[in-house]
Amino acid sequence: MSQHSHDAVQQAIREADDGLFACRICKVLGPLDQALTVWRNGVPVYGFCDSCAASHHILIRPTERGIEVKGKRLDAIVLSGS
Repeated sequence: MSQHSHDAVQQAIREADDGLFACRICKVLGPLDQALTVWRNGVPVYGFCDSCAASHHILIRPTERGIEVKGKRLDAIVLSGS
């Protein structure tokens, strides 16, 4: 595990101990009880907030190499120019 990965894991564990979790979709740090999380060997490996769960189809499944996560937004993103 690289030092960056180790640091990210330690940060995620500290946040979870404080009842927080950073959504992997919108990147917002919010309450752990308002997120769906996947843990492996006592370590949070993936999670997303209730708001993102409501606006995406998300598939999480185990594979031989680890955990596969696929997501697809339910609504179109509208970009407007000036």
